[in-house]
Amino acid sequence: NQSNYNIQPQTNDSTLKIPPLFITNITKFTQFRLEISEVIINDFTATSKNEKIKVNVETVDDFRTLTKFLDDKKYEYYTYRLKNEKDISAIIRNLPTSITEFEVMEELRRLNFPVKSVLRLNNKNKTPTPLMAIQLENNPLSQDIFKLNKLLNCIIITEPRRKSKDPPQCTNCQRYGHIYKSCNLQPRCVKCNESHHYSICEKSSNTPPTCVNCNETHPANYKGCAYFKTIKSKNRNNSQKHPQTESQPIPNPARNDNAINSTTKTPNPTLYADITKGKINSTNLFNLEQMPNVPLNDNLQKTITEFIENILQNIQNIISSIFNSITNNLSLQNLNVFNWNANGIKSKKSSLIEFLTRHKIDIACITETHLKNHETFKLNGYNIYRKDRDHIHSSGGVAILIKKNIKHYQSITPNMISLEAISITISTNKHQIKIISAYNPPNKKIQKEDISKIFDNHPTILLGDLNSKNQIWGCLKTNPNGIKLLQITSELRILISPPSKPTFQRSGRVPDILDIALISNLPTTLHHQVINELDSDHVPVITTLNEPLIMNQYTPKLITAPINWQTYREKLNTNLSCTRQYKNPEDINTSIEYLTNTIKESINQAMTKNNKTINHPPANFLPTSIQNLIKQKHKARRIWQNTRNLAVKRRLNQLTRRVKWELDNLRYNSYSEYLKKINPNDSSLWLATKRLLKQHNVIPPLKNGPAKFETNAEKTEVLANHFASCFTSIDEDTVYNDQNITNPDIYHSLPNDINVNSNGSISPTSPIEIQQIIVKLTNKKSPGHDLITNKILKNVTPKVLSYLSSLYNSAMRFGTFPSSWKHAIIIPIHKPGKPADSPSSYRPISLLPSLSKLYERILLNRLKSFTQIIPKHQFGFKTHHSTCHQIQRISEL
Repeated sequence: NQSNYNIQPQTNDSTLKIPPLFITNITKFTQFRLEISEVIINDFTATSKNEKIKVNVETVDDFRTLTKFLDDKKYEYYTYRLKNEKDISAIIRNLPTSITEFEVMEELRRLNFPVKSVLRLNNKNKTPTPLMAIQLENNPLSQDIFKLNKLLNCIIITEPRRKSKDPPQCTNCQRYGHIYKSCNLQPRCVKCNESHHYSICEKSSNTPPTCVNCNETHPANYKGCAYFKTIKSKNRNNSQKHPQTESQPIPNPARNDNAINSTTKTPNPTLYADITKGKINSTNLFNLEQMPNVPLNDNLQKTITEFIENILQNIQNIISSIFNSITNNLSLQNLNVFNWNANGIKSKKSSLIEFLTRHKIDIACITETHLKNHETFKLNGYNIYRKDRDHIHSSGGVAILIKKNIKHYQSITPNMISLEAISITISTNKHQIKIISAYNPPNKKIQKEDISKIFDNHPTILLGDLNSKNQIWGCLKTNPNGIKLLQITSELRILISPPSKPTFQRSGRVPDILDIALISNLPTTLHHQVINELDSDHVPVITTLNEPLIMNQYTPKLITAPINWQTYREKLNTNLSCTRQYKNPEDINTSIEYLTNTIKESINQAMTKNNKTINHPPANFLPTSIQNLIKQKHKARRIWQNTRNLAVKRRLNQLTRRVKWELDNLRYNSYSEYLKKINPNDSSLWLATKRLLKQHNVIPPLKNGPAKFETNAEKTEVLANHFASCFTSIDEDTVYNDQNITNPDIYHSLPNDINVNSNGSISPTSPIEIQQIIVKLTNKKSPGHDLITNKILKNVTPKVLSYLSSLYNSAMRFGTFPSSWKHAIIIPIHKPGKPADSPSSYRPISLLPSLSKLYERILLNRLKSFTQIIPKHQFGFKTHHSTCHQIQRISEL
């Protein structure tokens, strides 16, 4: 190939084209000509057009010398970059979305490509696509990127990046035909047409914008601008070829001038197999260039154009609707995990709530919370697990926030040397995943013992700020912790998954990647997205996992809709049959099950079926003014990160304080409206107080001696064993009679008027007695496992009362307590001041069926006649008596 280049003479196309320079505000051309004549070596030419001087030089050295001279003299000009100074941009197709930019960059560098950046392209819905945009340095090796057809064992297609069909517009001066990288003109605002950069514009949203190019009331980058349309139309007309005239001959491919007597041969038909294999002869294809180019009528051409645009728009709408439906279905299975170094979370609570709601975050791993052990931090809808730093000053600390409806439990986190960590385990349809929020202080070395303790054979994800930098995962430099972390993860077979953009962006410091993820035994892929939001020196990273979660099963309710109580009573009389006989205790249990099912069936038939959908406001509903302020703050943050302009930084700080004040004020006003609706004459005051003071305590991993229990099943078993050990049951073989009573005082003090019949049986109950007991029941009591509330019992009919009377009398006649009423729902309650990880620090609360408690009240009425044998000083279990009364009696002795 080199010999061929030497033989062939060079043409003008092979020489480097020198771009012109356009200088403005030249009032004394003679003086300007003399100045640049002394600077450049070779000759130059100048042309005057539209109040600009166009200068063309002959060599690259003169071009660079002249641009430096114009910069030093502060002339206003613009030009274009040299072709050899432009980066090479390429698009790689067919790369799976699970492959990260870091992996692609490392593989290309291994192939000796001078890669500068790799970016995964997203569609308009911000969903990753199989396209990678590659930017390389301009050298001969970079041209080989277009020959690449295999990368990371994937068959790929590499092609140049398409140029925009619109004319380029400079974001500095807002004029068309050049870009800001080669523009030294005076800046013009895109919004107000003033002589300043748009990033520091103070124009309010109420003031209409002004276009730089046409002076109309719209921004300068508006695609509907009349000047923009004129420029675009002119460029299109210049690029079109002239139509073929009638005097030009039309080539005939079927004619053979060299063979006079030759017959015309019909070309072979094109086969689909030949097309797919690339075996296509150019003569077999329909060549448009061989057809006459007949100009169309303007109206006909306009009609055809509109028709094609309508078809394309319809196709685009159909594809968009299909894609959105698929995306919505897939989003139901995605787990959004949020990784953020807050640098103090308490003052950023309002912004955090808005971010979690808007981005639909399921789990948040937050480092540097700066919370103390005695401080309370709550977020509605989230369980919070914290590991606060035990220090006199607020510093460090980690936390995990997880939605309450996600099935999970807190994992046991071992003691660490330098790492601060807290972990939970979530349940998916396939396996369990441990998620760890970790922080390694910058003044401490990362330890292998810490990493090995929290990573086991289960799927594990660690998210946090480890203060470890290494160029291997995209950092600008490598620090000792980065070297140590790479060594540790290599030995423990742990993968490092960094985001593609810097996450640490403190003012005065070079942006870099600090917030990373460590994964082990994870069978699913991760996708990181850096979001330039929130108020910290670290930006948040949203990590998405394609994992269908298992949600918590909340306690079911029998009444889930408005109920018509009159219909309920009618259905209850219709569904209930009273023709039952009780021959043994088993018949009683069968009758209880039948009554319970009949009540549930009647409730379902009486509930109102409301099919109307109520349009509730979205969960992230905010006033429009606050939403606009948040958008302005995000825009100012992006501009400051790109420009590091101090004026933009001041504007960003102002917007940050304004947004925080508006969000805090919104929460305050909302809570004030809630307090105004509280009425001290009803239960609303008690509910508000309970809501304010009640702590939602999640049971942490429990310890019983050397044994540890972290899963919900293990904690349930150890608590059940502890509660069982606190009670001793009476031996069922023990029979109490007169011979068992050894104390003569108790024996002789038994009353003679015990409420029993002459045959020794307990006196039966009646529907009237049952009704009197039901009326006194409280509606707010929680039901048992049968879900029948006291309000449902208050609306039963006399037929049901008679049925209950027969049922209770039969149970008393057989001297039995039904087995189905002996089952209760046990809720462990933490004792204040006791260690939360000990089973003995919890007391049980039993939720019994309402029918069972009704039976207990009936038996209680028959046992009250025996209370005369109890001494007066023993009343801890009596009605309206407690241990406080006993203490008072002792104090009065």
